Amino acid sequence: MLQEISRWSMGGLAALVLGGIAVVASADDDPPPIQVNPISAERGEFTDDVSITLEMKAEGEDGTQVMHLEDASNLVLAEVVVQPGAVFPWHTHPATTISIIDEGVLVYVTEECIERHYPAGTANVDSGEVHTAYNPSETEEMILLAAMMGAPSSGPLTVPVSEEESDELDAKCGIER
Repeated sequence: MLQEISRWSMGGLAALVLGGIAVVASADDDPPPIQVNPISAERGEFTDDVSITLEMKAEGEDGTQVMHLEDASNLVLAEVVVQPGAVFPWHTHPATTISIIDEGVLVYVTEECIERHYPAGTANVDSGEVHTAYNPSETEEMILLAAMMGAPSSGPLTVPVSEEESDELDAKCGIER
């Protein structure tokens, strides 16, 4: 059975990236379904002018996405631990994110219902599109290391979609919570 992080916990998820606290804690001291542990307490700011261009031809999609960050000034690094069956709410990010799957498998689902499976040792680029993701394992946690480039100097790093949009996307893509 998949564990859900409430879409209304996304504010907590954003704060989580900054504060290293659990999104959801249970009464019996089980680990939270998804926990983000910042690698640094501060957002790193490049002292030089840094711009980054990434091109990505995503599996299952036509065409190539081009992501150009004129100002990649702020960098955020975090470890994300996802318990077995945990599902992220539908959301987006205000920064381009590159992740490495350190342990387990991440299933990333786009708003077009395209599923991409990333096993340990692979990497992915999140271009800022609306998406959800989950750990399909019933027994093993999934750990990823994320670098968010071009993050705002302050504020949330995760932006949830509305409850209505989330419900529509769940129904459209067959996401069970």
